[in-house]
Amino acid sequence: FEYYLCVSPEENQNQIVFQKQSTANFGMSVVLSQSADISKCNMMFCISSGTNTLQVSASIPKGEFVHVVNEYSRNADNNLKIYFNEELFASSSREETFETLSFNRANLNIGSGSIFNVRSNFMPGGESSFEPVVTLSGALDEVRVFDKNRSVPAQKDYANKTIYAQEGLVLYFKFNEPTGSYTPNSVALDSS
Repeated sequence: FEYYLCVSPEENQNQIVFQKQSTANFGMSVVLSQSADISKCNMMFCISSGTNTLQVSASIPKGEFVHVVNEYSRNADNNLKIYFNEELFASSSREETFETLSFNRANLNIGSGSIFNVRSNFMPGGESSFEPVVTLSGALDEVRVFDKNRSVPAQKDYANKTIYAQEGLVLYFKFNEPTGSYTPNSVALDSS
């Protein structure tokens, strides 16, 4: 997942940025955890395939657009990574090889989602699940989903440029659809 995110500079509750899961124990989630701080909050990126899970977290600033990449580096080091503005900010402390991440029939939710299970030592207070309280409070732009890893030079070269159909690009929401009155009025076009 590659995108720009601006988290609202206010106290926030648990919320989901992206989620694609078939059950509470099988899927992928990018979330923001509850924070009373108006300058930053914790972003968590989690993948679970039932008994196998990987998680990573990093503190993200509020009130400014940040170029974010959430990556599972499959067949490289098999861990999760969070990049902010083309710099690696966090990497999962362990690796996990998932035999399959086949949850193609599950919806991809953007800005909302449902409860999912995590390891208790990952959540503040030792909770065993993450429950979103509100929908995403902030702004997303240039959402790109790849089924291949993107190098840091590729992230830098194309962070501020429109990209075009290419191998590995499976979803691209520019979020620049025209305003005005038309039916349906809730439209996002896939430019992949």
